[in-house]
Amino acid sequence: MGLAMASALLEEPVPADVVAMARLTPEGICASVAHLYEKLDVVSRWALGVGTVLVSAEQADEARATVAQLGVALQVEAVTDL
Repeated sequence: MGLAMASALLEEPVPADVVAMARLTPEGICASVAHLYEKLDVVSRWALGVGTVLVSAEQADEARATVAQLGVALQVEAVTDL
């Protein structure tokens, strides 16, 4: 939702190959999500056009390790705030 709002406010479309996996606090801070491994697994299996995953900075290492374990070509980008 936060990514869609930022896209609308900036009048810039979100690239079709980008997916976000982070909670957005009322203060605009990107926070961790539960079940990151499972979410990345689903994206790697079913979202074939996705190449970049945005995650909270606190989960970036976990996401990169998961991507490596799954053996998929996803680029993980750490995000701290909106």
